[in-house]
Amino acid sequence: MIFQLFLLGWLLKLDTPVDGGWWVADGPHPPGVIRHGIDKNQSLEMAQQPQYACVGRMSQGYVTKGSCVLIRPGVALTAAHTLTKLHPTLPLMAVFDSMEVKVDSFRIHPWYYEFPEADLAILYLSVPLNHIPLPGLNRKKKETGQTGTTVGFGNFSVANDPSHIIDAGKLKSAGQNMLDSVAGAPLPDKNRPQLFADFDHPEDPRFNRSGTAECLPLEYGLDGGDSGGGLFIVHRGRTLLAGINAIQNKNIADIIRTRSFYGSSSQWVRISVFRKWIRRNS
Repeated sequence: MIFQLFLLGWLLKLDTPVDGGWWVADGPHPPGVIRHGIDKNQSLEMAQQPQYACVGRMSQGYVTKGSCVLIRPGVALTAAHTLTKLHPTLPLMAVFDSMEVKVDSFRIHPWYYEFPEADLAILYLSVPLNHIPLPGLNRKKKETGQTGTTVGFGNFSVANDPSHIIDAGKLKSAGQNMLDSVAGAPLPDKNRPQLFADFDHPEDPRFNRSGTAECLPLEYGLDGGDSGGGLFIVHRGRTLLAGINAIQNKNIADIIRTRSFYGSSSQWVRISVFRKWIRRNS
């Protein structure tokens, strides 16, 4: 009972707009959470690989608002919900390693307010960052069944120890999931806007919610602050941006019952569905 009360209090304390959206059960509260039984440094080292230097952190008044992905020297993508509760006067900054750049303006996808799962926005930076390797934009709508690598600046913890958490914005972490399915209500163009993967347990297949029950060595789940970060796939040796971190589905009752984040799920905005809009506006 003491653990349950502590964990419930901890979850309620996280009900704050750390990434522009409210961190609640079954709602948008992305960043990462990694599986137990591995060296946590593997997640941090993966995030530092050169192909993921394009993933940055957004801040306003030294408060982390989410993550973002550079796709052009002066243009980045993020999740639209990170931009809906900004401070009216403080500048929004994008930080890539030690380089901090002001966001001059942004454009939220026009479908977002009617279709919240079209959770995508473009950031226009004040200074181009020409030294950062840029990912390609995935164009093929055949993402399911592939292994995706997620990178972001969200809360960092181990799945079976949710009470020990490193706050959003302090660490850049990464992990991998088998992409199980497409998700979300159909958009006006009939496409489904998001990708879905569950957080499998390394020993217990009962936590499986969709697709294969195999737990990858760096199985991962989004958490508060990861919103706007990137989901990457590799096609013919090239790193492609396939998704933008959007939603983490956690259920308080399940977390209390299992004392873990296993069985939760993550969702990403599909770049393939919005690629033409991105190219027109960047």
